[in-house]
Amino acid sequence: MRKLANRITDISINAHKQAGKQARKQAGKQVSANNILPHILPPLALAPAYLTGQCRHLNRSAKGQNSQNSQKFLDRRHLTAVLILAAFLIGFIIPLLTAPANAGTIFIPSPLGGPARVKVVSLKEARFQTVIKQQYDFSCGSAALASLLTFHYNHPVSENSVFTKMFEEGDQARIRRYGFSLLDMKKYLASVGYNSDGFRVGLERLEKARVPAIVLINTNGYKHFVIVKGLSDQEVLVGDPALGVRVWSREDFLNSWNGIIFVVRSQVSQGRKHFNLERDWKVRSKAPFGSALSRQSLASFSVHLTGTLNSF
Repeated sequence: MRKLANRITDISINAHKQAGKQARKQAGKQVSANNILPHILPPLALAPAYLTGQCRHLNRSAKGQNSQNSQKFLDRRHLTAVLILAAFLIGFIIPLLTAPANAGTIFIPSPLGGPARVKVVSLKEARFQTVIKQQYDFSCGSAALASLLTFHYNHPVSENSVFTKMFEEGDQARIRRYGFSLLDMKKYLASVGYNSDGFRVGLERLEKARVPAIVLINTNGYKHFVIVKGLSDQEVLVGDPALGVRVWSREDFLNSWNGIIFVVRSQVSQGRKHFNLERDWKVRSKAPFGSALSRQSLASFSVHLTGTLNSF
């Protein structure tokens, strides 16, 4: 009986020990878990943002190499755009800002070199290249006479000098009211060595004489001196001190003209040399936009751009 009791006691002790070991073992597992969790929770607490970013990265990878190439393409395209903009600023804008502003001259910037200086004439200026613009409403006579001498008889003179002399030697009260007359012009021309007269003839006679003439036209009740600079079958080339060189149809001109011409009778050869000139007829020419840049020069310019545009 004593042996049986001792055996039971040993079993109980062993069982107790075994239970203790199991308890300690389980407690050890819990301690180990508690020691690990603090290291896991912080990443888990940041997981939403991190995992979302990781998902985006995985999605990009799932799209394959094409997506990466597309991103590289966009990056290179952006860089190229920046470089082109910089080249534009250096080659175009800066030369325009630093180029001197001279009248009658423009600077055309070029990315391939320095700016080119080109002389230009506006359409308005072109009309007054061979006629002097009148300064006053009543000075068309002095401006027309100054234009006739300067551009047709190689006798440069200003409107102001002609105006002053004719005004001083003429009927000043009448001049103030009506302007200058053909008689005032005849007296002035005589004072500088030219013979002149007025004639009532048709345009056919003037065309045959082939000399420039001052005529009086009536436009809406306004009498105005102009120069006949040339004639064709259907048109009349007119030098107008108010509007510049213009081309009239014969019909319109005949409806405005009083039929009288005033011509210089001396130095006929000089007058004929400067009558009906082709350069004067060019005032009605259209702007040569098509010839501003030829196809060949445009192609040559494009060659330098091909490598840049296709380098993506």
